[in-house]
Formats: sequence, C-alpha cells, structure tokens
Amino acid sequence: TQAYYDALKTFVTFEGGVRLLHQRLFWSLKATGNAYLEVSWSEVNGETRFVFSFRRPTEVLYKITKPNEPRIFAVSPVWTDDYLKKNPPVLIPLAPNAVTDETGTNRTIFHLKSGNGKWYGRPDSEGADIYKYREVQDEIYLVKQAAANFVGQLIIEVEDDDPETAPAIDNEDARRSGFDSFAHRMEQNYTQKSGDPQAVFVTARPLGSRPMFVFQIKPNTNEGWYKTTGEMAEQKILRAHGLTLRFMGFDASTGFSSDTFIADYVMNVEPVIESLRSDLMNFTNSALSFAWGVLGREDLNEFSLGFQSPITSKIQEFKEMQRGNTDLNN
Repeated sequence: TQAYYDALKTFVTFEGGVRLLHQRLFWSLKATGNAYLEVSWSEVNGETRFVFSFRRPTEVLYKITKPNEPRIFAVSPVWTDDYLKKNPPVLIPLAPNAVTDETGTNRTIFHLKSGNGKWYGRPDSEGADIYKYREVQDEIYLVKQAAANFVGQLIIEVEDDDPETAPAIDNEDARRSGFDSFAHRMEQNYTQKSGDPQAVFVTARPLGSRPMFVFQIKPNTNEGWYKTTGEMAEQKILRAHGLTLRFMGFDASTGFSSDTFIADYVMNVEPVIESLRSDLMNFTNSALSFAWGVLGREDLNEFSLGFQSPITSKIQEFKEMQRGNTDLNN
C-alpha cells in the first residue's frame, strides 16, 4: 500500500486535490446524470506525469460520429456561434482513445453516466423533477409577492360628477401626473415597490351608472396550503434520492434505537451512499488503471483508491451492538 501511495503522489495530480475532484464529479453526476474526467499526460524531466481534471457538464458535448467511429468530445466553455467561430472547440476522444496536441500533451476523457442512455445520462432523481420545480415555483412566487404585492385592502368605486371634467383613468392622465403609464402609477402607489403604498384604491365610473360599491381585498395567507404541498414535494424529492428526513437534519419520529441517527443511516441511507461511492470510485479507479497501463505499472492495479465514511467507527459499534443483541435473543 505504501508503494501505491507513493506512485499516486509521484505520477498523478488531482486537480484541486483528490477530495475536491471527487466532490465535483459526484455533484455533476447527481445533478445532470453525467460526470466527465479529463486525463492528460506528458513527459516532465524524462518521466510521465498525469493530471486528472474535472470537466463541467456544460463544457462537454459529443461530436456527431458514425456508428462505427470512435466517439469524440467537443470541449468549450461557451457554445454561441460567435464564440465558436473565433475559438473552435477542443476535440478529445472518449477513453481509451487519446489525442496528442501541439505541445505534446496527450488527452482523453472518461465519461460516467446514470441510466442506459445511448449518449448521455439522466439524473437518478429525475422522477422527482416536477416536485423540484414546484419548490422553485413557490419560492419565486413568494419573492414576487414580497416585491410587488398589491397592498390595497379596499377598492372604492364612485360615480363621476361630470364626464367633461372628471380625470380619465388612462395612460395619458398617468403621464400628466409624472408616471410612465397607468400600470406604472398603480405599481408605485399600491404595491410593495412604493415607498409609501396606499391601502385604499379609489376609482370612478361614468355618470349615471350603478351605485357606489366597496370591495375588500383579502391577501393570500393560506399558510397551510404551502406547508402541506411543500412537505409533499419534500418527501418526493427525498425518496427519489434515497434519503430520509432524519439524515437530512429534519425532525423525525424516534426510531427503534437510542442512537436513532446511526440506526437510520445503517438501515436506510448507507446502502444508497455505498452504491454511489462504489460507482464513482470504480470510475476513477478505471482512469487510474489506464494511467498504470501507460506507465507499464499494471502491478499497481492490485490496489485501488477509496474513501472511508467519517463515521465508520460509530457504524461499526452500532453493527456490533446489533449483532450482540441478536446473539442474546437467540
């Protein structure tokens, strides 16, 4: 294991550090269903050195190729026509194929995707996408309500005394009063955007029409509706990710053990995290195996890179306690 560690330190550089690189890969996989790892290598002082770099999913697109041709990625930070005309995308093959640029650097890209899509993956939580959007909609609505809510509580409609002299409620009258339009005057007088919003809105109708009336406006304060529908969306999203309320730090009913968090983790969350960790580490270890092959160090494939849970000791204690309880019961 020391030889493996020394080889990693000597021959491989993880852009941003090994932990940050994997955090970025994991974020990309969960958010978009795709994770891209660029592996580049060149000779430095007569020795081959590798760099493992994270590529944002917005930077990488497959180039259209024929069915029997090797797949190639086009890599660019911007995808507008004007930018691409001045800065053509960099073309890098899908691993294990590679390309050598003008500086002598070799490059290839490893692609990890969720699902069985032919070209691209999809987020494993896409079943809850509509509920994610619903949460965003509620937040946007509440922000807009706070920024442009109509604060008037009464609308009083009266009858004009004289149609020849009464002011018209239209854009022309609003402009004479210093506003851009009638809508602008309403916004500046009767919404939260006003420095001194009015609570009563007075309007007029032509002489001789219906009698005056007063209409009360009730604000939308149905907190129960937001709470119930918000909790429904929350549960759907958590379920799609294979997580629980307790694991995410929310209040939850007491479990079967005094150490409810560990019990919840072991019973519900650990299998999900272990599966994701396994997928991600198999991906990066395949890239490392590729590097060891280039170096002629296939013997290093006997070992692999991995991460340990920060609460491993607690998990082991809990499992041992459960096994002890089972033995006593038997």
